[in-house]
Amino acid sequence: MSYDIEVYGETALPVDQALALMAGKLIERKNSADEDVSTIAHQESGEYCFTIEGPYDVDDDAGDMREVDIPKSLKYRYSILVEGTQEPHVGHALRFGEQLALLVAGRIVDLQVESSVLVGEAAEQEEPKPEDGFLHVRWHRRLDLDSRSFAAHYIESASRLLPVALPFTYEPNRGKFSRDGGEGVDRVYREMCETRPLRISGRKGLVSGVVDSWTDEYLANFQVLELKFEATLLAKKSFASNFEAFFIELAERSNSFFAFAEINQSRYFTSIADSQWGEWPGLPSKAPWMSWFSPDYAELVRPHLVAERVRDLGKGTFYDVPLPPHRADRGVEDWVPREFMAKQDDPAQPQRSTAAALTMPDAIRSLGQDQ
Repeated sequence: MSYDIEVYGETALPVDQALALMAGKLIERKNSADEDVSTIAHQESGEYCFTIEGPYDVDDDAGDMREVDIPKSLKYRYSILVEGTQEPHVGHALRFGEQLALLVAGRIVDLQVESSVLVGEAAEQEEPKPEDGFLHVRWHRRLDLDSRSFAAHYIESASRLLPVALPFTYEPNRGKFSRDGGEGVDRVYREMCETRPLRISGRKGLVSGVVDSWTDEYLANFQVLELKFEATLLAKKSFASNFEAFFIELAERSNSFFAFAEINQSRYFTSIADSQWGEWPGLPSKAPWMSWFSPDYAELVRPHLVAERVRDLGKGTFYDVPLPPHRADRGVEDWVPREFMAKQDDPAQPQRSTAAALTMPDAIRSLGQDQ
């Protein structure tokens, strides 16, 4: 039995170059029988971690198997395999896949959560239409003694305020929420997600989600919880009226230093930059629909926001921009100056930060500097 992961990218980067750019604690060992296959091991101990194949040209893949929701711009594929689904190897493989996806301007596919579908069956899938857009929601918090409770905070807030945000299935452990309940999700996260994320598959409007691991030996000392919804849910009064309360309560419960909700047409990307080495990159480059700031962040951004839209709530500050749901490109004038945003000047990887924002709270700027 194995744990299987795929990474799709716009560019093809050799594995040894990817490892060098990551500057992590893993090394490559080429397979003498197949130059496209490499074993990845821990640098210090030499212990096996996972195997990777590729990059392969997607157009050369045998048969008609292809991920239905993979954009045509992602032309190359890597396959990552962990023998025996052992921990912590799976966690390392998933983190490697996430970093590789950033380097090749693509996406990671956890095949235990998202299964491949025949292209011929695509018409039978109830895929959200690209013109409908997606609602991306992220909560960012520092790693601390409460980090193991991140998943529990999410489940409790969603159960009470926004049930559509609850998972249908989750990994690791092939969990099913209807069978295991919130206690099952919490237990799996605490016991199995020290170095690997909790990945969520939804239904009835929730596309997917991920809760970062509660400790991380490679990247910055902060966690992200991300949920992705079909934007068509905003047309339902029950969702729209409860979403704001859910967004705020989870930000408060998790002690988030920044959270945002953004509607755009991309399934994968938002207007916040991907960090380069795990540091906090800065705020989104466009005004999100909703934002949450910790007190120290709110003190810095307040002079630049529309006063009538600012709401102080004790544990933080809520701000929203009254945009029509599918016009996320408007409202930039109601947002913060460029100094609060990451620099992004690499045309080969436009989503990635090349330098962190100049202005942010000192406590957040320190996150990741010791990595």
